[in-house]
Amino acid sequence: MNPFLQNTGFAVSILVLVALGLSLCTYLFASCKREIWTTRCAVRGVDETLAALSMRLMNEVADLGARMKACEERTTMLAAAPAAASGLNGARRAQAVRMLRHGAEPVTIAAALAVRAPEIELLASIEALAAATMARRSTEVN
Repeated sequence: MNPFLQNTGFAVSILVLVALGLSLCTYLFASCKREIWTTRCAVRGVDETLAALSMRLMNEVADLGARMKACEERTTMLAAAPAAASGLNGARRAQAVRMLRHGAEPVTIAAALAVRAPEIELLASIEALAAATMARRSTEVN
């Protein structure tokens, strides 16, 4: 047999194997490229969604900032609440003393005169001290 023909079969089989290897490499390259393209498209979609959410959040923060500023301006425009003055003027004080002398409870008097109960309790203790002082003076004089 011809030595050239014997080597040709070997060379052809090597060429076939090389062609198969190159075909496999080309297929793997194409599939990797397709997977990269798919991943990039997915990442672009996520980036667009993230950008839209970020823009929405920035708008919400700006809106809240404007609303907060408006509230602060309104707050500064409001007058400070006047300090609570004593609810006992002369007429109420006289009425409270009268009710105390008739034996009414301080809580009842406070509710009736629309004043705080501690003020009536203080008035009751002052009236009791005044009555005791008057009684002591009257006994000293006699």
